[in-house]
Amino acid sequence: MKELIDCLTSDGQKFRLITAADNGGKTAAHFATACGNTHVLEAILKCTSRARQLDLLTMQTICAQTPLHLAAAGGYTETVNMILSAVSKDQMFQLITMQDKLGRTALHAAVEETNTDTLKALLDSQSLSDINRILSIENVFGTSVIQLGADRGKKEVSKLLSEYQQKVENADNERGMSVCKSVCVLALSMEPQQEPASAETLRESLLELVHICSTTFLRFQK
Repeated sequence: MKELIDCLTSDGQKFRLITAADNGGKTAAHFATACGNTHVLEAILKCTSRARQLDLLTMQTICAQTPLHLAAAGGYTETVNMILSAVSKDQMFQLITMQDKLGRTALHAAVEETNTDTLKALLDSQSLSDINRILSIENVFGTSVIQLGADRGKKEVSKLLSEYQQKVENADNERGMSVCKSVCVLALSMEPQQEPASAETLRESLLELVHICSTTFLRFQK
């Protein structure tokens, strides 16, 4: 396939050929990822400049599905990893959070088909803060990835998602406690008053400090 594409003289001609779609909006990349054909996908990516690979991989069918949706639904983990490695970290997040006409992300597609290895690959490509945002994305029925796994009775998927959710919560707790500790250190380092503070003054100061810590902690929890 690469040899055929290389016969074309300009990058523009190559890109137009690669991104040509059928009546359903599927390009060669969609067909390759739908059946997990990494050899064809690799050839397509090699014939596409790095700058235009995101354009290629964000192309959507008439159902608004990207090549990543199809690879995730098919459980083709190697294909998913190839797609993700073709783009930058920021672009990776953009790809993973793209939604089809039913509001499904690639993670929704993986959960629906109980593709735990693929789901793990998608989650492992993201930071904990981004995972928290991704897991909260809902489809048109108001169902998040976590809710979808639970509703469908997919125990293995639900267990995996719970583990990642716990990692996110632990990280948030650590950040929240770190901020609280910083506030306490700052309070202890403040200049003492000229006269001993009364019990009421100390009580008010302590309550204010607790309020600051609690507010900061809750902000990290959201």
